[in-house]
Amino acid sequence: MKYYRIILSLGLISCLLVLFSCEDFVQDLPDYEDIITDDVIVDSTDIEFLINGIKANFSSTVERVVMFGDLLDDQLIFDPTASKDATYSTFRELEEGEIQIDNNSVDGLAYNVGELWFCSSDLIDRINNRIDTPENPISAALKNNGLYNAYLYNGIACETYAGFFGLEKTGGGGGCLNAGPFIPEAAMYDTALAKFSMALNFASTSEEEKIVHSLMARCYLYKGEWANAKIQADQGLVEGDSPFLAQFSATADNYMWQQGSIYLRLQVIVDDRFNDYIVADPLEANRILIVEMPDDLRATEGDTTVYWTQAMYPDDASPIRYMSWQETNLMLAELAALRGQAGDAVALVNAVRSSYGIGDLTTVDQDVIIAERDKELFLTGQRLIDQRRFDIWHLASNTWKYLPITEKERNANPNID
Repeated sequence: MKYYRIILSLGLISCLLVLFSCEDFVQDLPDYEDIITDDVIVDSTDIEFLINGIKANFSSTVERVVMFGDLLDDQLIFDPTASKDATYSTFRELEEGEIQIDNNSVDGLAYNVGELWFCSSDLIDRINNRIDTPENPISAALKNNGLYNAYLYNGIACETYAGFFGLEKTGGGGGCLNAGPFIPEAAMYDTALAKFSMALNFASTSEEEKIVHSLMARCYLYKGEWANAKIQADQGLVEGDSPFLAQFSATADNYMWQQGSIYLRLQVIVDDRFNDYIVADPLEANRILIVEMPDDLRATEGDTTVYWTQAMYPDDASPIRYMSWQETNLMLAELAALRGQAGDAVALVNAVRSSYGIGDLTTVDQDVIIAERDKELFLTGQRLIDQRRFDIWHLASNTWKYLPITEKERNANPNID
């Protein structure tokens, strides 16, 4: 865990992050020279500070969703015989789908998503019940901005639980909130949708609204509620809109760059099919950013095998796309081609391809949708969910298809049997 990322230290240790006991959480914190405690965060001027802390929680969550989700699915490979940097046994468990519930890499992500949920929930409570008082009123703009971000990121935490965590290997996704009972995948997506709906009430720009609608479309798509997904995607991001990003910096770097690139440490390589896509159509290199692994990173001197590594995140501050108009287009294309909804699937897919200078297709079927999503959503973590919903799992049937609810949560939460 990159502790220098934690820019938000609240004096709420007894209840912060329900995935860990108080003792665990305190032990995991570094020593600080300067700590912002709960009792001093009482003023409206602190809202931007809290929002920035939540955004840092979000980025810490997304970077590990990408690494661990795409290790468990078939995009990334952990191979100590290929890269000399591949040493984490927890990564091997993820790549093989044989994950122990005390896997400390999964613990790290569980920490991040739990912190994201808690801190965004806390901001909602602070604005509604503690900061906005007659003695210290909040301007409408500041209140709306705070609540928009709080509900948005609270919904993202719930969406992450629904799509990536589970109690059992193949029993469906879900998670626990505030040490409560396990919430199954569909109900957790509903919780995320309720938070996103609340965020819409406080959106101040059309861009903010469209981001939320696209996120809601994704939840409905993954739930299998096609008509609702179509309604939301039609109001989502459109061609030309900027993507919604998880941001990083030189002092809070991208974990995929840190642990999954030739630029710092190469724990993972990329499945060969991504080079095959480029060989089949060289223009795919405009959106599938990979490079050949250099000889000095090889585990075995003289090995002539060609290994491919990601170049999507070449710098410590490389952002990760969490939602884009291209993903929204592919959702609409899937809904039109496969789910009985109106729309021109071919035109929607071709608009995405055109944005990278890639030539048009003439037909769109399930295989095309799967392949286009595989390429467009390369290293965003979404492939794991696609493999489950399209029934194209690549490992044995008794392997984990979710990241397990961690041992710490199971032991600490009396509502988990």
